[in-house]
Amino acid sequence: MAWVRSRWALDLTEEEPQLGGLLHENTEVLKQQLADYLTTSQSERVKTHYPQIDNKWVVRRGKTMFILGSSGDGKSTFLNSLIYRMAKGGENILYVSLEFSPKEIWEFLAFVHCFHYRKEFYLPSLGVWQRGEAKQDDKVNMEKVIDDIKNRTHVKGVIDVQRFWSLEEIQQHYEAHKESLRYSVVVVDYLGKLNVPPGRPADEINARNSNVSKAVKWTQKEGKFVLISPSQVNREAHKEARKSKEKEKGAYDLDAMYYGSAAQQDTDWRCLCIATMT
Repeated sequence: MAWVRSRWALDLTEEEPQLGGLLHENTEVLKQQLADYLTTSQSERVKTHYPQIDNKWVVRRGKTMFILGSSGDGKSTFLNSLIYRMAKGGENILYVSLEFSPKEIWEFLAFVHCFHYRKEFYLPSLGVWQRGEAKQDDKVNMEKVIDDIKNRTHVKGVIDVQRFWSLEEIQQHYEAHKESLRYSVVVVDYLGKLNVPPGRPADEINARNSNVSKAVKWTQKEGKFVLISPSQVNREAHKEARKSKEKEKGAYDLDAMYYGSAAQQDTDWRCLCIATMT
């Protein structure tokens, strides 16, 4: 019923008129679409630079990608690695994290960047540094890695890390910098945790779902970037996914996304869902 109410609340006067008509009278449109796939539409594609994903799916600007998983499945770890790979491939990214400060994100990405120097020297993990156990030679080598980031030797794209608490703040920042930074990816960790007006629990849930819907609609209307966000699945969906994994059938599916996640209401399903499971 919540989904029905959300559809009633939409202002359809803002919707752009959609192309429609009889199939047999629109064959020229189909031919043009096929030609576009081979030429101009390739510029709309945004690669993740994970071969396992790019060889199976085409991610285009104006679409939304949800990363599904339960607590501890590695959504944030995968997300940060994905962001790094996309920036390494030349994508400009607006990264909004509600869970981590920009300093924490920068630190994590710097240690991901150590991969480029694995043949030159060994660098201990972030945990070793945090415990104060790194050596002076480690410090010198890590500074070399950081200087490489500064000079953009290996990472050609831009990662703009910000911390906002509302969808409106994200949209305002995007509008202010979209011409200069030309974002092709917008990441929000998490869409389902953006601020909503306080009220009854049911009202707050509907407001959070509405935020997700508005973000997906904004992405589609703007058409200039891919929106990426993790999405938490509930215990029942996680339990079913575990059974599926034990039977070697896979993990989370679209049913888990719809019935057991924060993005369950009115996300219009123009999205790609990537599941993580430990």
